[in-house]
Amino acid sequence: MAGRLVLPVLLLALYAWVLGGSTRVPAGDGPHMLAQALRIGSWLSDGELGAALDAFVHLTAPHPPVGYLPLVLAATVTSAVRVVIVVADLAWLLLLLDALQRLVRPAPWWSGQLAWALASATGLAWWSADHAGFDLAAAATCAQALAWLRASEGLTRRGPAVAFGAWLAAAFLTKYSAPLILALPVVVGCLPAVRRSPRGLALAVGAFALLAVPYYAENGRMVAEYVRSALLPPSIPGNFPEERTLLQRFGGEGQLLFLAVLKENLGWPGFVLLCAGAAWARRPLPLLGVVSGVMLVGAMNSREARYALPLLYLLAAAGAPVAGVAWHHGALFVAALLPGLRASATVYDTCGSDCAVARRSFTVDPALLRTWGAWPNPAEAFLPLSEHPDAWQVDEVVAALAAERRSAAPVYIVLDAAPGAPDVSTYQLEIERQAVGIDLEAVIARVGPRGLETTSYLGPFPRERPAPPELAYLVDNGGASATWLAARPHTSVRAWALPDGAVGQLVRLR
Repeated sequence: MAGRLVLPVLLLALYAWVLGGSTRVPAGDGPHMLAQALRIGSWLSDGELGAALDAFVHLTAPHPPVGYLPLVLAATVTSAVRVVIVVADLAWLLLLLDALQRLVRPAPWWSGQLAWALASATGLAWWSADHAGFDLAAAATCAQALAWLRASEGLTRRGPAVAFGAWLAAAFLTKYSAPLILALPVVVGCLPAVRRSPRGLALAVGAFALLAVPYYAENGRMVAEYVRSALLPPSIPGNFPEERTLLQRFGGEGQLLFLAVLKENLGWPGFVLLCAGAAWARRPLPLLGVVSGVMLVGAMNSREARYALPLLYLLAAAGAPVAGVAWHHGALFVAALLPGLRASATVYDTCGSDCAVARRSFTVDPALLRTWGAWPNPAEAFLPLSEHPDAWQVDEVVAALAAERRSAAPVYIVLDAAPGAPDVSTYQLEIERQAVGIDLEAVIARVGPRGLETTSYLGPFPRERPAPPELAYLVDNGGASATWLAARPHTSVRAWALPDGAVGQLVRLR
């Protein structure tokens, strides 16, 4: 039995060693989510159960609450960001391992492990693990739902039917893209139960409703508002396509992009091998999950490549060696696994600040389907994107901000719009890590076209759009903020030099 754990233990240890030893802070939404987890975790550790539970059940943007759960639990015992990230990563990776081993039965015991390792070796899996693991969470809950649906044998087995309904709810409560991935396999897998096992179907629906309906009944309006805004193309040139009609969304461009993401992560050898294995193994549920994800997620206006991570794991499960050929062809899968694993781990272990700035776009050209690609090296879209806060004096700025906020007048951090400059979320995370006592809702403001405004990312702090916070703001100085500040009497408390000739300053309104 111990010999069966060698591959998972080695891979999990590699993840923990490489990611746990990093000094990077995730970019993008990662710090927002980590900051919220640290806040809720600190409430739990302080015994403020009511506040923690209230905030947790109202998490809506950019993700519902289940994806935060390992982060929150880890944050009850430590505020070390990298430790919290690694604990959450290992939780989701273990759930993925369990799901894939169940999903490929009756293949040999190592077939599911190999499928799991092949997907986990990709740059996209490393990227998600380095950024709080929310796409790993989606992959785990989707895979678990399909694994229990398969184990239920058409919902004729009551225990697995209940487990399927519960994991389906968990997927809906983890990421809003999960229903798109699960749509086809769940419909196809449940249709026979309408006639063969209505009781099993009722149990699955009941388990799903018990867990998911209360959350969506309470937060449905905010979820609908957030999902609607997420379906519109953000005004970020180069990162997202223009808004398209429904017919255009199914025209193939987005679908080709997600196929390109799968190919670029696995390389042509691994991609072809898994597709051929899927045709041979005939595992319909994970394969339908890949088809559903490619078709429906590819139809979204916002087509970020990270949405394809659950598809990587489902494709690996669909194409894992079957019992009849496993021992003869397993070496081919091992050969496809090792180069990608080595390349991904090496990049994350050696990447410094020089590779953190330029590679921020998730736009993947479908022309990648026609090229050999960067395999076994991770594609640029999946290299580390993290901030290096030391270069931007984040610790010092937060300490100065905490000291200045004792005055009645608002205090502002103003940053030049320099490439790679930390945004509001980086400071928000550092404020939570250092527990300097500034409310989350006091550090989520910027100057926009209509003046001072809160960002679209609020989560549960607060649930209703508030009046402008009184304590402190973080303002990105991109022109509008400079004009806004110049029109108001203010005192410069401190200025500091930033990389690339940029300048930052801490100011207090008079």
